[in-house]
Amino acid sequence: MKQLKNYLASISPNRQLNLVLAGFIGILTGFFIYYQISSFSIYYLYYDPEYAYMFSSLSIFKGQTYAYVDHPGTPLELLGSLILLLTYPVTFFKSSSFINFHLENPIYFLTLARLTLLIFSSVTIIFLAKQIVPTNSPNRLLKVLIIISAYYAIHPDSFLSLTLLSHNSINFPGGTFLLLLSWIILKNNKRVNTREKIIIGFVVGVLTAFQLYFSTWVIGAIVSFAANEWYSNKEITGVIKTSFIIGFSSLAGFFIITLPIYKNLPEFFSFVLELATHEGLYGNGREGFTSPQRYLGNLFIYSKILPYLFLTILCLIIALHFLIFIKNWKINPGIKAFTLGIFIQIFIAVSIILKHPMQIYFLSIAAMAPMLFAILIHIIDKNGDKVKEKFIINTKNNSIGLNQISIISIFFIMMILFGINFQTAVNNHILRMERISEDLSTINRTLSAYSEQRSTRPEKINLLWTYETYSPCYARWYGNDYADLAFTTELAQICKNNLHVNLWTGQILTDNGWESPNEYVWDIIVLKAGIVNFLPKVLEYGNFIEIGDTDIAVIVPPNAPLDFVHYID
Repeated sequence: MKQLKNYLASISPNRQLNLVLAGFIGILTGFFIYYQISSFSIYYLYYDPEYAYMFSSLSIFKGQTYAYVDHPGTPLELLGSLILLLTYPVTFFKSSSFINFHLENPIYFLTLARLTLLIFSSVTIIFLAKQIVPTNSPNRLLKVLIIISAYYAIHPDSFLSLTLLSHNSINFPGGTFLLLLSWIILKNNKRVNTREKIIIGFVVGVLTAFQLYFSTWVIGAIVSFAANEWYSNKEITGVIKTSFIIGFSSLAGFFIITLPIYKNLPEFFSFVLELATHEGLYGNGREGFTSPQRYLGNLFIYSKILPYLFLTILCLIIALHFLIFIKNWKINPGIKAFTLGIFIQIFIAVSIILKHPMQIYFLSIAAMAPMLFAILIHIIDKNGDKVKEKFIINTKNNSIGLNQISIISIFFIMMILFGINFQTAVNNHILRMERISEDLSTINRTLSAYSEQRSTRPEKINLLWTYETYSPCYARWYGNDYADLAFTTELAQICKNNLHVNLWTGQILTDNGWESPNEYVWDIIVLKAGIVNFLPKVLEYGNFIEIGDTDIAVIVPPNAPLDFVHYID
């Protein structure tokens, strides 16, 4: 420890910071590499939503517009198309066409897309470290580590966002980065010019097109910059003008970036209306916003599922509210306005998420934590003497004040939580891999027993796959659904005996279009056993058979022999 301390003392502060950043980003890169290698054989681990984005991004190379508009996710599709475009030179050396190459080898695109997320996240980490904590700040490295680790320390899905092509993965590289941009503009306690307001509004509008939950960033930006006008000039006209500039700029950013899907925007806004006026997830369930009991119930459930996130955010809000708005500790008006904006943003975001909660949606709340810690550290630095006087421990060489004790304590807590979440992310990945591998093994054994009883080869069996089952071909068919069926002809050749059936409509997609199970000769439908609980009509297709103790089931035609079940190993 003494040698390490002496070594750090011998190098410049900037080099110390670079070493810390290299180590931290190295840990995240290690997780990324581990994920890529361990899931190489099941690269379609998260075909929902990765294949939806991939196939929609690929569809423009067939002259179609983007068809995946659920979030709406348009910037992610544009990014995907750019990544695909960059692979054009590689396909020159392949025998298949550009489109067929990617349909046959999705792993190339997925690896590049995931790597792009890692790079964007790393850039955000570097900017956080370089822009927030001054070089002369005491315990600088500890403060930097608190800020850059916060997102990953309080939400177990944060590591997954490094490796998953999803709108939910943009919370840190997009959402946190935008908050940092607002911080940089507001912290200098200067008058914010119109150009800066337009830039912030436009960028936050683009961010909202990734996922509609980012609309809370629009509200946060409006509150922050409008409050800054009030704290700085006490002019209501400046507040109103700022609100309009950012509001209209965000609308411009949203509609400009979504121009590729302009024909589908009515469908998207209709979906949003269904979400807002129905209690269930994805716009189903009873009509109505939601009830107070449901809100409180969801809050209780998710505070137990995500205790680190809720406790950290709550403690930060209480601490910052006490120091800034009650004790009136010294702070720039711009940072005070920024704090108010984040408070409002968190309140609205949590309110929206609790209406239709899912664990991964709370990544948007975790993405605000780095900047909440940045505010707290900024206050401690600005009021260092005042904090230090409160409590002092005299040591052999110097004295330690409450400011240092606070930073050291927070640092150790965040590092412990970071380690816990890192291990949780690894364990969750292992468990998911084991579960899917077990499902695949069950399906293969079933297929072998069925083909043996039919005196044919397994590859000659006509399989129909359904949602929540895993196979390379079903992942492709799933993506094709979200590309307006652009690649049906190609996939019918790549996956000749592995088609998919839409259990809700009872239709099978072939190269001839949608067909009913009575029109197409099929042997086995692979599905999750639990689907019969909410979709009992699947029992009409044939004989429903649960396979052993797994959650995999199959359906065979009514006239098919059932003795193969006894030969499944």
